[in-house]
Amino acid sequence: MSRRVLAVIPARGGSKGVPGKNLAEVAGIPLVARAVRACLAAPTVTDVVVSTDGEDIAAAATAAGATVIRRPSAISGDTASSEAAVLHALDAFEEPRSVTVDVVLLVQCTSPFLTSSDVESVAAAVAAGEADSALTVAPFHGFLWRTRDGAGHGVNHDEAVRPRRQDRPQDLLETGAAYAMDAAGFRTARHRFFGRTLPVATDPARVLEIDDPHDLARARLLAPLFDVPPARGDRSDPTLTPLEHTPAPSHRRTSPVMTANANSRLRTFGRRTAGPGRPVYVVGEIGINHNGELENALALIDAAAEAGCDAVKFQKRTPEICTPRDQWDIERDTPWGRMTYIDYRHRVEFGEEQYRAIDEHCAKRGIDWFASPWDTEAVAFLEKFDVPAHKVASASLTDDELLRALRATGRTVILSTGMSTPKQIRHAVEVLGSDNILLCHATSTYPAKAEELNLRVINTLREEYPNVPIGYSGHETGLQTTLAAVALGAAFVERHITLDRAMWGSDQAASVEPGGLTRLVRDIRTIETALGDGVKKVYESELGPMKKLRRVQGDLAGV
Repeated sequence: MSRRVLAVIPARGGSKGVPGKNLAEVAGIPLVARAVRACLAAPTVTDVVVSTDGEDIAAAATAAGATVIRRPSAISGDTASSEAAVLHALDAFEEPRSVTVDVVLLVQCTSPFLTSSDVESVAAAVAAGEADSALTVAPFHGFLWRTRDGAGHGVNHDEAVRPRRQDRPQDLLETGAAYAMDAAGFRTARHRFFGRTLPVATDPARVLEIDDPHDLARARLLAPLFDVPPARGDRSDPTLTPLEHTPAPSHRRTSPVMTANANSRLRTFGRRTAGPGRPVYVVGEIGINHNGELENALALIDAAAEAGCDAVKFQKRTPEICTPRDQWDIERDTPWGRMTYIDYRHRVEFGEEQYRAIDEHCAKRGIDWFASPWDTEAVAFLEKFDVPAHKVASASLTDDELLRALRATGRTVILSTGMSTPKQIRHAVEVLGSDNILLCHATSTYPAKAEELNLRVINTLREEYPNVPIGYSGHETGLQTTLAAVALGAAFVERHITLDRAMWGSDQAASVEPGGLTRLVRDIRTIETALGDGVKKVYESELGPMKKLRRVQGDLAGV
C-alpha cells in the first residue's frame, strides 16, 4: 500500500539577515519556488505544502505548484521553531482532508541547490522503514576549533595530533536542506531527530545555506554551474528552469541521479546516444592542433564532418591557473618567434569570439563540439555554450574540484583514464557519480607504443563498472589498434586529428590526417555492422549454398 508523504516548506515573511529572503531569486527563480519544485519532482513525495504568513510568498508557492498553509502569527516570529511550523502544517493538512500522513518532510528554502534526489533520498529511507528520521549530510574533513577563555581548542580533534585525512574517522556535516520523519513519531517527539536517525550523503559541492547577503551572492554566481534545465516535458528536476518553463537546450540533461537507472549503460550526447547496441560515437580530437589559428580549427571541423565523425573536441584552459608559476617566464622557440611559456599558452588559447565562430560552423556542418576543461573557470566558460558533454583529460582525473564542477553541470562527462591507477579511477568515479559518465581507456604517451596500449583493459573496466559505457581514447599511430578497440566493444572512440602530421606541436605526430580519419570512420561502421547481435541464425543468403552443399539435411541428421 502506498504511503502518504507530505513535504512541508516553512517560509515566513520576516527575515532579518536577508530581507525578503524566501522570495529572493537565484537564476530567476524565487528560493521558495526552487524548494517546491525539488519536492514535486521527488517520486516518493505525494503532497507539497508551504507554511507561510506572507501573501507574496503564498502567491509564489501557489505558482510553483504547492498548497499553501496559512501560518498563525503565534508561530511566525523570529523565535518560532521549524518544528512548530511543521506540526501546525501537518494538522492543517490532515484535518480538512480526513487523511493520515505517514511521513512528513521538513525542507528548507535556504538551500538553493537542493535537488529532487536529495529530497527523495531522505523521504524514501523513512517511507521504506529504514529509519525513523533522516537528514541530508555531506562528507566533512575540516578541523573544527572553538575559542574558550581566550584560547583556541580543537572540537573534533586533538590539537596535539595531526592525523592524515584518510586516517581520521569520517565526519558528516548537516546540510540543513532536507529532513524526513515518521509522522507519528514526530508528533510524539516534537523534534526532527528521534528513534533511529539515518544520515543520507549528498554532493558536498552543492551545500550552501543562505543566511546573509554574501551567501545569496555566492548562490547567484554558482547557479550557472549547478542549475541544469530538464528536457522538455521532464518532471525530474523542476528547480532548475525559470517559472515560464523556457524550452531546455537539446544537450542538457536532468539531474544524474534521476536520469539513469541501475541497468542503464546509455549516455546522451545531444541528439545521439552512445552505449551498447548503439553506433560508436566517434570524436575527432582537435585539442590545440589548430595552433591558435581559427582557420585551422574550421578546416579540421570540415575534415571531421566529411569523414563522418559525430563530434570534434577542443581543450580549454585558463593559462594562469593551468601553468605552474615557475614556468611562466621560461622562454621557448615557437612558430611565432621566441616567447615566454605563459605567452605561448595564451597564443594557442581561443577566447569567446573564436568559440562562437566554432559553434556556428559546427552547427552549419551538422557536427557537435565540446572540450576538455582543465580548470573550473574553463568549465564556466564552456557552460556558455550548449555542448553535448564535457571531457576530463587523463591529467585532470585526480582534480576533485574540477570533477565536482563538471558533475554539477548535469551534462554527460567522459573520463579518460590514462596515467591513472585503478584506485585513482575508482575515486574519480565516486566524485563524478557513475550515472552520467562514460569511461575511456587510454595510454597517455604521444605516440603510444602498441605493446603499451593494453586494449584488454576495456574488458576490465566493463567488468568493474557494469553500469558505465566504456570507450577508447587512442594516442597511437596507425588505425588498426583503434579498430581493435571497437571490436572489443568500445562505445566511444576518440583520436587526435591534424591537417598535417608535420605541423608544429606536441600532439601532431600522434594524430590522424583527414584521409586516415575518413578510413577510420568507414571501417568502424563496417565493424559495428559485422559484429551483429550475437544471436546465431541461418541467413536467407545461406539457403542456396546449404541446398547445394549440405549432403545430409538437419532434420535427417537428427534421426
